[in-house]
Order: sequence, then C-alpha cells, then structure tokens
Amino acid sequence: MPRPSRIRFLALGLPLVTIFLAGCAVPLGPGFRHLTREIAISQVPAPGGSQSQAVLHVELSDNLENIGNRDLAYLDLVVPAPSACDPAELQRRSFGKPAWQPNQLHAETFGYDLAFRRLGNCGISAATPEGVYLTDPYAFPSWLPPLGPFSKGDSRALQERVRITLPADYRVLAPGREQRSIRQGVGVLHEFRVPSDDFPFYLVAGRYQEQRVKTQHQTLIFWTLEPLNEQTAGKAAERLATTATVYQNFFGPLPKKEAKTPWPIRIVETSADLAPRWPPFQSPSSPESSLIDDRSSSGWAVSFPEGVLLDRRAVAQGLATDAVLRIAEYQLAGTWFDWSVRPAAGSQLLQGRTMGRFGIVLAAEARGGDAARRSEIARLIEAYDRDARVEIDPGSADGHGVPLNPLQRAAWQADRGALFCVALEDMAGKERLQRALQRVLQGLAGQEVEDADLRSALEGETGRDFADVFRQWLGHPGIPSDFRATYAPAR
Repeated sequence: MPRPSRIRFLALGLPLVTIFLAGCAVPLGPGFRHLTREIAISQVPAPGGSQSQAVLHVELSDNLENIGNRDLAYLDLVVPAPSACDPAELQRRSFGKPAWQPNQLHAETFGYDLAFRRLGNCGISAATPEGVYLTDPYAFPSWLPPLGPFSKGDSRALQERVRITLPADYRVLAPGREQRSIRQGVGVLHEFRVPSDDFPFYLVAGRYQEQRVKTQHQTLIFWTLEPLNEQTAGKAAERLATTATVYQNFFGPLPKKEAKTPWPIRIVETSADLAPRWPPFQSPSSPESSLIDDRSSSGWAVSFPEGVLLDRRAVAQGLATDAVLRIAEYQLAGTWFDWSVRPAAGSQLLQGRTMGRFGIVLAAEARGGDAARRSEIARLIEAYDRDARVEIDPGSADGHGVPLNPLQRAAWQADRGALFCVALEDMAGKERLQRALQRVLQGLAGQEVEDADLRSALEGETGRDFADVFRQWLGHPGIPSDFRATYAPAR
C-alpha cells in the first residue's frame, strides 16, 4: 500500500445550522463531516500535445462541515504519492482565514493530472487512445481527523457525485448508480452518484467487445479488444466462477453487496501495458508460458472491485491457460482485501497480495482436494526459498548477481504471509479462521485494518492466545521448522 505525502491547508469558514456529533448533545472534541465530493474526470493529451500518451485530468470539489467543539486552523490532507501526479504536488486553489468555526461549512477545490503509474498491488492510473483505467483506491486526496482527544473525521464523503467525459463509443464501468449520460459532440458525459457504503471510486472504460457467460455459480462478463473465442470464454468462466464462490464462502459476502449476490465477475483486457517496470525474476518458466510465471505474474494484472484487469499480452497468451487463470484468481481476492477494507501500511496478512496467494490454495483444494492443496503449499514454500536465497546472497545462481527489486521482495513477503494463513487454518480450524476473517471484513468494512485485527478476531473465535504464533511468523524471517516438516517437498 502506498504511503502518500501530506500537506496542510488553511480552512475557510461559511455559515451553517448546527449539527452535533451523532448521538451527542454536545460535541466531545474537534471534528468534521465530509458531506460531498464532486469529481470531474476527462481524458486530455499529455504535456506537449501527444495524443498517444493521454493522461487523466481530475477536478475535485469537497464540502466539509465543522461538527466539533472548537475552531479548526487547518486539516491534514493525505495526497497521492508524487509519482501519481503531474505536477508532483496538487495545485492549491483556495486559501482563507485562519479559523474554521463550529457549525460552518468549508469548500476546497483541487485540480491535477494523473499520469500512468504502478504501485505494487494497489492499482494504476492510465489513459490510452483506446481506454481509461483508474483502479487505485489512493489516487484521490483524503482528509484526516484533526488532532485532539475524541476527534472525528470521515475517511470519505457521504456522497460522491462523479462527472466523466469520454468518447461516445466507450463502454464505462464505475461504482454507484449512473444518473444519466449526455451526448456532447463526439463524447458523452456520464454522471454517477456513489454513496459512502459503496466501493471507493474506480473507472474502467474503453472500446471493447463484450461477451457474457452464465455459469452455475455466477455470470462472467469479458471485455476484450478483439472478439473472444466462445470456447475460451466458457472454460475461463467456469474456473473463475468456482473460485469466486470459494472466496465468497471463505471470506464472506461483500459488505453492502448482499442484494447483488451472486454479482457478475468482470475480466477486462487493458489497452495499457501493466507489466512491471522491473525485469521479471529469473526463474524457470511455467510449462505453458515463456512470458508469465509465478514470479512475474503479479505485474500482468490489477484488481478492481468485482473484477480483474489483465494485460493485453496475457490475454494474447491465452485467457483459459492455467498461468493466466492463476493471475486472475490471485487478483480477484483484492475485491475483499484492498477494496472492501484498507490494509494498513504494516500489514503482512490483510492485503490482496497475501490473501490472493492464500486464495489460490483454497481454490486448488476446492478443485482437487487435499493433494491439490498440498501441491500449492509446496509451490509457495519453493518460491519463498528461491527468493530467500537471492535476498540473502544476490550473487547466487538464481539471482544472477541482482538482489530482489521492490516488487519481487513484496511477492516474497506475500508468499510467507500466505503460508502463515495456511498455518492459522491448521491451528484454528478452517471454520474458525473463516469466521475470524469475516468478522474483520464485515465489522471493519471501509476502514483501515492491520494484522492485530485478525489476531483479535481469531482469539475471539478460538479462546486461544495467538501472540507467540504471530510473533514467530511475523517477527522473524524464515518458515518455522514444524510447518516446513509438514508441507515442504522431500529433498
């Protein structure tokens, strides 16, 4: 998860009728309520007028209300990482008096360009002549609660109003409900309303061929740049629908999405390259692939709510091949972990890259039983050990003299986190681990979560103290010898 930089803004004061903290006659501390956010997005040429390197221009307008018990001289604002924006920092457009009084409104506006970027497992911001992709839950600024005891502040607006201007022949996917679409010359203005209990805003749009496949479990919707072979679509749909059902049973229904269960899964080919900026790890390729293997796969796809973006080269390799389907299964877990909750910066478990690997183990077991489960666990141990040798000795044969880059190191740590989830399943039992994960996901939906939340939920389900176990796995490198003896392949 990226760690955005922080800037401070002075606040403007505007009159409003008093609204106190919910359930209190008098506010207990400083605080604000984020009433609305208006988002306007358009596709514009890159600096210098290059149409082939388009960027996304974003205009934001926030309305906030001081619901606290004192004046506010400022609020802290978390902004996207410098690599996200052009220019590097947001343009600050409004300044005002050094006091924002209780019961008053404050309005703030921002404008900036989002350039193409990749930040680990979190998502992308990209625009091409054929499509637009905004699948990063950290792409927009967010306000932090003011300093002080009993402070309050909304992590996102109670309602977002979104205006998106795109070419008329684009298919458009975003959260919330589309209110209307208005033709404007060669383009269309799409207007959405997104309530705070929906997913954070994302945008997937482009010139696509659509194919729907209805399976016994769920409907799969494929958006591809060229027509998709019917047999290929059917094979991919059956496997991914089964995997999604496994995730729904184990991780629980998506918060606030019960009415949409089973929801359609969307698999979208991108017109932008998603491959990692660093070279893939030098390891033996999968039998099916010279392009994609376990150590480079996380760079070829990106998660968005209820779906997966796949690099066009991965689709060209074969959408129904095992290597590509494993990537899709891995990223699909991000709907629960990354989008339904917000993993804290230090979390090693409750994030998409870890739970995606653990999810592949769960899906394999559902298809092939205990033998398939053990095979996937052994595969994770082998991958972890291979990367560990390079991390410790960059000059080893596997590393070719090059240490792990940040993307590879994150994958290595996620392998170990997934193995810890397997160990927790063994120690607590499958059903208790299920209930613990569902307690976290549903009880903390839309909030930041950390590994201690899972430990607390697991202890509540089992009545056991897991402090030493978490310390052993998360506080020290390596894999515990008893776990390795159970699952590592014989040498």
